Amino acid sequence: MNIINHYEQKEKTIEQKIIVNITEVSSYLDVSVSEIRKLVRFGEIPYFRVGNRIKFDLKQINAWIEESEKNEKRKYNLWLE
Repeated sequence: MNIINHYEQKEKTIEQKIIVNITEVSSYLDVSVSEIRKLVRFGEIPYFRVGNRIKFDLKQINAWIEESEKNEKRKYNLWLE
């Protein structure tokens, strides 16, 4: 079972937020941990801290992805005009 299915199954059974760490979100997005750290440093990805640990809510990550896709489509459409 991959990480996405694992957490989707967990969400269906418990109905709570799905919180992942930096390694898990890098795997989910298929980018390096250092790239995730850069996105965090510049405030470009939704995250929160628990002590000194960086955590991510997968629902917020999915919403961020959707918004990023919309922004890219808008940029592309403006470029075509």
